Amino acid sequence: MRSKTLVILFGLFTTLATPPLVLRAQDDPRMSYLDMDTYEGVPYLSGGIGLEERAYITNTLAADYNLKLELAASNGDYVSDVDVQIRDAGGRTVLHTTAQGPWLFARLSPGRYTVEAMAEGRGSTKSVAIGTAGTSRLVFRAW
Repeated sequence: MRSKTLVILFGLFTTLATPPLVLRAQDDPRMSYLDMDTYEGVPYLSGGIGLEERAYITNTLAADYNLKLELAASNGDYVSDVDVQIRDAGGRTVLHTTAQGPWLFARLSPGRYTVEAMAEGRGSTKSVAIGTAGTSRLVFRAW
């Protein structure tokens, strides 16, 4: 009887000591629109379709990036499928992608950048400075 109790206690201990399985965004079907990739060595993520996905990004992923773009129509409604191009101070394209949701995050080297967002044949351009700490935020309301 004693050995059976020890086996049960050992099993309980190892179960409690094992870290929980951590799902990556790509493995979670609720995050099906989340796009995490790199362009020319620059990590980025785009998505944010729905409250649940935006909460997941905010609570789990956003801290890894130093630039956040919010893409919205002129009436404030979020938009997706926006062509985004980011150029450094020398004019070199460091990121070019189509945002899969209203939020796009990137991890850029400190410096000055020009960000162009285009959708439905119309575009908007803004400048941003990326520092050594924190997250810079740009809001585009152009369509």
